[in-house]
Amino acid sequence: MFVEEATDILSLAKIDAGSTARPIAIAREAKPFDVRSDVHELLFRLLVSVVSEREPEIAEILVGRGSLDSLAEELRIPALQATGIWFQLIAIASELQAMRTRRETEQAESPEEVIAPSPT
Repeated sequence: MFVEEATDILSLAKIDAGSTARPIAIAREAKPFDVRSDVHELLFRLLVSVVSEREPEIAEILVGRGSLDSLAEELRIPALQATGIWFQLIAIASELQAMRTRRETEQAESPEEVIAPSPT
């Protein structure tokens, strides 16, 4: 996960309720464009933003600042559910990236160049 960015994520997620501003990523120094990590980072920021509005204690767990043991018993299952949602988001993003790569290969070369997945 993006634990090293936890402080930035939580500070971006905590916006005054009356504010119309939305969390935006802070511009970083030039770096190579990596769709996969950028999508994962965006999804993680959005998940933490939603969770921090509803249950700030669970957001602390997601960003690595706490443990399940430190949570009240009634918040442990929701914390595990939030973690499960994160894994589902990663899986969906990976599937979409694989489809994008397949389409790009088909367009750049030919449909025959794309290796079909073996049936399970």
